[in-house]
Amino acid sequence: MGAAEWPHYRTLTASPAFQNSAQRFIHYIVQPPPQGIGVADRNLLNLFGDPRSPADLISCIADFLARISSEPGVTDVILYYTGHASFTEERRYFLALQSTRKGFAEETGLRLRSLARAAQRSAPNLRHVFILDCCFAAAAAAEMMQADAITVMTEAMYDVMPEQGSALLCACSAHDVAIAREGEAYTMFSGALMDVLEQGDEKRGERLTLAEVGYLTTTRIRNRWKDESVRPEVHYPDQSRGSLAVLPLFPNPAFSTPRDRLQAGTGSVRAHEQQIRPRLIRAAVILSVLR
Repeated sequence: MGAAEWPHYRTLTASPAFQNSAQRFIHYIVQPPPQGIGVADRNLLNLFGDPRSPADLISCIADFLARISSEPGVTDVILYYTGHASFTEERRYFLALQSTRKGFAEETGLRLRSLARAAQRSAPNLRHVFILDCCFAAAAAAEMMQADAITVMTEAMYDVMPEQGSALLCACSAHDVAIAREGEAYTMFSGALMDVLEQGDEKRGERLTLAEVGYLTTTRIRNRWKDESVRPEVHYPDQSRGSLAVLPLFPNPAFSTPRDRLQAGTGSVRAHEQQIRPRLIRAAVILSVLR
């Protein structure tokens, strides 16, 4: 979901980085593992730049989720949004859609609580992961919780993998703005996120958890942008069945088994032997002549 321009809300800055980020994420989603997740086309709903109203989009999402919740083997829903977000005059957090109008954000902005409710009611048997690349993204956690407090578990470890639950990977805190730098192909957050998902990390397991993806994305952003960087956060509004953040969700392209590493090492030794063997033969011939 998201948009690259807002014709009815022109104070929101348009940027091709939003479009590029969305397209790159879609490409990753449909690629087979380990370069992607391998989602079938019928299980991908692309609403980026959709001009319909929030109510129409929520209805579309609810119908889609109701259908895929009965698909064999489907266990998770991932919602990705890139674009602008802000607060209404009543201080309610909303995502800006193509149809969002300035002065009428309460009526034309997409409320996260409405989106979370649609996911919970239409696909209650699935786990829900929200990836939000927008300003004040962590404020979405409060929108999705019944309680006022936001519980952040940065190093939660659970023995039981949750059968249900929800989690958010946010581009920034509830008080900061996300960044789409001029001249960059992608937003700061999505560019780093996609690098992590597409390249993986050789020090980690066969699949990456949401917490690991959040940490690696944050590290990559800080290494490149230093003090100008955004600071992603991971939040867990629903931990009733355990922490979804420690569930291995994303294939790790850089993962290799001990056998793979051993074979790679053996291949390296053999290649080295092939390189030095002619030299050894020449050395033996020279030695023979000298004798």
